Amino acid sequence: MTTRIFPIKANDEMKVNNEPSIDFTDTNQNSSNFWPRILSFDFKKVQRLIETGILRLFLTRSAFDIGSEKQFNELILEEQTESHKRDDNLFYWVRQGDLNSLKDKIKKALKNLSVDEVIDARDAAGGNIIHQAYLLENYKIGHWLVETFPFIAQKSYTNVLPQEALKNKPELSDFKNVERLMPYTGETILHMVIVRRNYDEVRWLLDFYKDHKDSVPHGLVQLLTSNATGKFFDKNGNFFYGGYPLQFAVCSNSVEIFDLVLSFTSSLDSYEDDDVSAEDQDHTNSVYLKELQSLGPNVIFMRDSVGNTVLHLCVIHCLEDMYSHVYKTAETILKREIKLLYTREIVPDRRPAATYELKDLSGLKEHGICLGYNIEPKVLKRPQLDKFEEWVNYEAKMKVDERLVQALNMDLHSPLTLAAAQINSKDIPEVMTQKVDMFKFLLTMHKTMLYDYSVVAFTEIDLMGLEIKYESKHYDIPASDQASRRKLRSAIDWLCVQGAEQAIIIPDVRLIIETKWKRCGLALFVFEFFVNIFTVTSVTLISILLNVVPTTSPKVFISGFTSVLYLVVWLIFIVVLFVEILAIIRHPFKYSNIKGVSLFHVYCKALKIVSFLVFCVFRLEGSGGSGTQLTDDTLTYQNDLAVKLSLAVCLLSSWIHMYYYLMAFESTGPFMLTLARIIGSEIPNFLKFYIIIIVAFACGLALLADNGDCGPLYGFSNVFQIIWVLIQDTLHPTISPSL
Repeated sequence: MTTRIFPIKANDEMKVNNEPSIDFTDTNQNSSNFWPRILSFDFKKVQRLIETGILRLFLTRSAFDIGSEKQFNELILEEQTESHKRDDNLFYWVRQGDLNSLKDKIKKALKNLSVDEVIDARDAAGGNIIHQAYLLENYKIGHWLVETFPFIAQKSYTNVLPQEALKNKPELSDFKNVERLMPYTGETILHMVIVRRNYDEVRWLLDFYKDHKDSVPHGLVQLLTSNATGKFFDKNGNFFYGGYPLQFAVCSNSVEIFDLVLSFTSSLDSYEDDDVSAEDQDHTNSVYLKELQSLGPNVIFMRDSVGNTVLHLCVIHCLEDMYSHVYKTAETILKREIKLLYTREIVPDRRPAATYELKDLSGLKEHGICLGYNIEPKVLKRPQLDKFEEWVNYEAKMKVDERLVQALNMDLHSPLTLAAAQINSKDIPEVMTQKVDMFKFLLTMHKTMLYDYSVVAFTEIDLMGLEIKYESKHYDIPASDQASRRKLRSAIDWLCVQGAEQAIIIPDVRLIIETKWKRCGLALFVFEFFVNIFTVTSVTLISILLNVVPTTSPKVFISGFTSVLYLVVWLIFIVVLFVEILAIIRHPFKYSNIKGVSLFHVYCKALKIVSFLVFCVFRLEGSGGSGTQLTDDTLTYQNDLAVKLSLAVCLLSSWIHMYYYLMAFESTGPFMLTLARIIGSEIPNFLKFYIIIIVAFACGLALLADNGDCGPLYGFSNVFQIIWVLIQDTLHPTISPSL
């Protein structure tokens, strides 16, 4: 059986599963569950139900797509397994590890077929026998195949199903967008040895193609620039390593392999179109390669297909040591580049230039190397000669922050906000601890030590991205893309949205929240609290004085006072409604993620406003009706029940809303949280046991009270009546006098 590589977390040992290579991980499972599985799923039966219309209204498109993907994987797995078991297939001899027999089979096959037809024959997963040898870690066979067929060894997994697979499994031809479903598209043997953290094999491959660059032109380029985009490496799965070998090296959590791959990638030879066939040009995109080679060491700033930098990938896999190493490496590269640029500028006239500009990476977007969003590049100003080293260090750090730390991916996440957004309250404890530790580490990276004296230290922390959201105007986000601009959030915002309590109680985060609360939030909250008290009081008085209306009676004070209450409450509700609508328009993304106490707050406000509006409508309608009875001081309406019911809802929601405000005070907050936990967890658990007892006794008593009525609904009616009586007796037990 073939093997597949699994995610590498910080300080983890390599996890390898002896499952078929097409087996996928269920992405709906928790991220700590690394073992892939194929769920038993009778897709054909479900598909028939969909076609007959039975499940058409109940099955979403996304669920249908997931089913299609799993069926596709199962079919490929079956075909791959069956074909690899036949001894007339070269894959069989690779799996057996028999190099001599493999050589004999290849020699015989080459008498009638071409090299590509024999060695580059693909299985159902899109790989050839060289990929199979490296997948099985049979490096003896792998080395011989690479040395003998180097042009084929540099190729990646394809996204096209072979004709043999379509012939053996005709069902595969029914699938659309097969190129999107193929699992390992773009993966090369270099990707495989990198993710296994096999430094010796990585070194051997890179040295081999470097030493044979004359006989195998651009072999090294092909390996180092192949982008793994197959479904197996989907960004929402557990096996997302970026795409390029350099990014795989980061996710492998091996500093040595990262440095090795970076050194080779940053020193690729020049690429000439005339030296490459048309087929290779289509595969590699010569313009893209020229741009890539022009970067040199700046390839460290290259991004993946969804805009992630290497620091984003470190955050995704919680790799603290690798994050530090990548950051320092990028800083060293930029220091060298700044010094070189400065030297070139002053050579002609021996005077430093006024400003300096480093190479702009934005032009690489069209080639998929620099997706995502970049902050406006800062122009370097001329330094003072006596502070040259200090200037170089400072500018290099600013440039690293500009290109990596503050870079946004396609989801508008910087590494910091990504670390906050990926913390989920539903994560298992081990995964939660890893993610919180990663966020703590990034907080330390955002700190600057101002001075340290004995046990006393003074540090400052950069709030940009942490508490202050990134300014969209400073990024190359299109002005027309207003939806993306509204999605920008700070890290603390994401912690609140995700309900990440363990991260919120981090001392630095808690200090920022408490400071902001005392300086800004407290005054606004107290003001809103008193407005709510006034509103509750006014609605209560309106309910007490429900029958009092403006009249020509001498008792005008109470009538005028009631009219003012109506007007004031309406004005307050209109202002609140206007503020909420404005907030929804400006921040629709925030409202779509509201949960917990904030959701309770919004619901209470909405219920108050709507119920008071309904109350006023019914009251106005009833006041002009023919059934209205007018006396000197009071008025009776024809919609009396509707008026009272709507006002009662407004009154109850107004008073219940007070619980929200009591949570914010130190004296009442802990009690309210305890009460919320009791209502949210203890009472539902009690009701589960209570319902069992009630239903059981009700059914028993109903049998004893059965009078022989044959009506179809008699039995249900009898049981429900007894349940209601038992509930009443529970709430209001009858106490017999003592004997």
